[in-house]
Amino acid sequence: MYSIVMDKNKFLIKSCGITLYQGESLVDKLQFLIPKDYKGHDLGDFTVKMRYILPGNVSGSEDLNINKESYNDTHYSYTLPIDSQLSTAAGDVTLYLTFLKTDDLEKKKYQMRTSSVTLTVKPYETAYNPELGYGDCSGSGSGDDQYDVVEFSSKKNSDTYEVIEF
Repeated sequence: MYSIVMDKNKFLIKSCGITLYQGESLVDKLQFLIPKDYKGHDLGDFTVKMRYILPGNVSGSEDLNINKESYNDTHYSYTLPIDSQLSTAAGDVTLYLTFLKTDDLEKKKYQMRTSSVTLTVKPYETAYNPELGYGDCSGSGSGDDQYDVVEFSSKKNSDTYEVIEF
């Protein structure tokens, strides 16, 4: 299992996990550990989407489902099987999470985005060649580009919902 933790500043931090190989499907899992509370919001009430960008600039999205049991007193756990879409090509896969919630009574839409984190998918031939390297335990990357956070626009919806970014 490959674990990724969201910290109090919305940064995603990867743990030393498994090695991902090109073409693998439904064997390993991604686990996201998300704080239960962020700035007074219970993140368990939000829809969580994992957005990704594959090598070749192909993007996609997966809905994450909260696990029935909390990870601990402070974090929720979301687990997603790694499918062949994420491992279709060798190279870096960039992930980030978006949190969305609509309050129809107050006519507000809440949205938040985390930093991005990069997972490396090794070429298939490295699975049998130890000279080409194994899993990466270096954290969430090097340099400040790991915190490349894109701001949401604050345009109001035609349904007159106020967009709340936090």
